[in-house]
Amino acid sequence: MSHTIVQVDSDGKTGICLQCGPVKVAYRRDTGKYRCYDSKRDQDRMRKYGLTRHAIDDIMFEQSWLCAICDNPIGYADSVDHNHDTGQVRGMLCTQCNRALGLFQDSAQLLAKAIDYLEKYNAGSRHSN
Repeated sequence: MSHTIVQVDSDGKTGICLQCGPVKVAYRRDTGKYRCYDSKRDQDRMRKYGLTRHAIDDIMFEQSWLCAICDNPIGYADSVDHNHDTGQVRGMLCTQCNRALGLFQDSAQLLAKAIDYLEKYNAGSRHSN
């Protein structure tokens, strides 16, 4: 669905989209028009994961609009987590948790070693469980 930008603020970075309301916008030199970031995100997620906005709503509702790892509130701007080998969507994560999994190369073995390391050196700290 094409989103219609009806107003762009003087900064050229924010505006009003008829479908989304206040949004970040990007100027497209090829068309000479501004584009809604939400529209681009929706198109990218459909192309990469086959997910419509409705499918993401379903995932978010199932997760109570919380990150599947840290339980912090999330929204549409957050990350679709997926298996990089199969492409299968696992859930929605906050940007930090998604980045952390990526930095650990989606490896349960590396994460387990990191947990062992933290438990060894953080015994008694306020962040240990």
